Amino acid sequence: MKDNRFKKGKYEDAVELAKDLLMNNVGMSDIVAKTNLNEEEIRKIIRKKDTELNDKSTKLF
Repeated sequence: MKDNRFKKGKYEDAVELAKDLLMNNVGMSDIVAKTNLNEEEIRKIIRKKDTELNDKSTKLF
């Protein structure tokens, strides 16, 4: 979902940066500060990634 706080294309850039930071175990407050996403948006990214990982692991068997 695009957020009105971001210029065109910048929301997607912020989401990608958040994903990278999460993969590097950066803390929530640092991700919020670096991306301008709020904690709920970051939690949605985490839930989506967890769902994708669970779907992939299920397909392996």
